[in-house]
Amino acid sequence: MNRYTRTVINYLRNAPDEHWISYVCQSNDDANKDVLAWMIEQPRMPDSAALALYWMMDPVFFLKVEDEKDIWDKVDYEIVRTLERGLLEVSYKAAAFGFDPRNDRIMGEDWVTSQGFYLKEGTSIPPQLLEAIDRPQLDPATLPDGNEGLPEYVLADMYDWEEE
Repeated sequence: MNRYTRTVINYLRNAPDEHWISYVCQSNDDANKDVLAWMIEQPRMPDSAALALYWMMDPVFFLKVEDEKDIWDKVDYEIVRTLERGLLEVSYKAAAFGFDPRNDRIMGEDWVTSQGFYLKEGTSIPPQLLEAIDRPQLDPATLPDGNEGLPEYVLADMYDWEEE
């Protein structure tokens, strides 16, 4: 495990729920797969952060997969499928804040509409995952504004995150 992954996981273990969604929304999803894989297995993952991550991982793209052996990005595919199962089975912790995939206040995005052009006839996102988690959404101004959506003091410990 590299320093980046270890530092972020150690931080998230005790971080407030708001920082989980901050990380999900502001981190680089190409460089943080180990952290995301860890997050989605945690029962304390806030449900709203899980729904945000689900949409940011482009679930509609994977609806086009007709045979799992043809998947070129198996890590992303597994993250999306795990999130889908966890959200449908209500495996994640109910956070005090919500998330609306049609009106994401943090990223300023309508994920449902922006990904809708991928839909093929006969494929669909489970209806529950198209709906908002109906709790107050966070004000983006209240979230950590450091790189990766993490507080600056966490970043200071990982500026040199190359493999050790």
